[in-house]
Amino acid sequence: MLAMEGITIHINRLGAIRDSVVKLKPIMIFSGESGLGKSYMAMLCHYVFIVLLDKERFNRFFIQKGLIFSDMRANMHNSGDLFVLSKKEIEDFLAKDALAYLGYMLNIDNFEGDIEIKLPDTVPSEIKATFEEEILGLQNNEEVYLKLSMLDLIYRAKDDTIGNESPFAFLLRFGLISKIFGDFKKLSDTFVLPPSRGPILTETIYPVSGLYESFVSGLHKINRAQPHPEQVSDELVKLFSGILDGSVYREADKYFYRSTDKNLPISAAASSIREIAPLALLVERFDVSSIAILFEEPEAHLHPLKQRRMADIISALNHAGAYMQITTHSDYLLRRLNELINLQRIYLKYQDDSKFESICEECGIPSSLKFNFDRLGAYLLNRNSDGTAEIVSQDVEDGIPFASFTAALDASLKNAYKLNDYLENGDCC
Repeated sequence: MLAMEGITIHINRLGAIRDSVVKLKPIMIFSGESGLGKSYMAMLCHYVFIVLLDKERFNRFFIQKGLIFSDMRANMHNSGDLFVLSKKEIEDFLAKDALAYLGYMLNIDNFEGDIEIKLPDTVPSEIKATFEEEILGLQNNEEVYLKLSMLDLIYRAKDDTIGNESPFAFLLRFGLISKIFGDFKKLSDTFVLPPSRGPILTETIYPVSGLYESFVSGLHKINRAQPHPEQVSDELVKLFSGILDGSVYREADKYFYRSTDKNLPISAAASSIREIAPLALLVERFDVSSIAILFEEPEAHLHPLKQRRMADIISALNHAGAYMQITTHSDYLLRRLNELINLQRIYLKYQDDSKFESICEECGIPSSLKFNFDRLGAYLLNRNSDGTAEIVSQDVEDGIPFASFTAALDASLKNAYKLNDYLENGDCC
């Protein structure tokens, strides 16, 4: 199992996007012109992780179905069946709830769209919930426990220990995680890194949209967490040090930047450092193999050489097992990712460690940065003649195509040729 069985999102209508299909992979990259819906799609993919970790969303699903645990508990005696859900019911809920999530993230009331979310074949077409009362403890001091079962998982608790989240919602969430990721403990958290994230580290901002509210909430979570250096690979530490030319840290409720010869408030550091800092702090404090990161415009404010280094960081995070949803306008970043994909192809072709290491040394690329493209899904958003957009799946085994960037480059070179010819010859051929 690829640590994530396929979820498919069908877009009938969403913003400018029409009649498109996206299959989720652990690493998702969306490129294309501005205004076509890259952010919509990245958020939509991120929603899948949100709904599996949010304690409220599936609560609402069960309330809508009239399956309220507190009302049903009085009739649970001995053992029996509780209800049967169809996979289609859950998929229909997910499609509607995903649009509500997008509306929240974008601060749009009654956000409209027409989408379908299809769960993988590992999720059965019918999901049965059962119960059984258990009497446990010493004689004359027995206690009654309730055992609920759903999707091959068991929830066991006394009535007075059941929290605010419905046991039904709890079992459905973790049951789906188990069926999709192969392990109900696989996911632990989600983080949102929006565009223009840097200023929030230095300014007092009151978010209006859910996108930035989620980012601020994530920052608070990062700040409260203790660093766990044993969970951070030496490769990631080295890569962040290289792209930052130092490190970032937080002290006395303020962010600072430390380089070899100075310590500065992060407000005095380069804008590129402020953009990278949240990801650097996140990686320092969390096990990235169990979190999902919505990462918009990782290249923001970075020099082209550092955009390439950001691609290296993405590859290292991929190798560490992270789940990421990425939007980008950077051909530098995609070109570097393609180099790392080709490195993986060379590794698979030769199956010779010494030859592979020699090639890596010749190219100046650490062998650990080869990009496992089996975990990658890349999609290009194209503009149609009628102004709508379509999402085109890209074959990543040969690298990520970047047709939209090539078109811009061709136009630039064509005009440069004409203008230079006028300067040199007074006429254009």
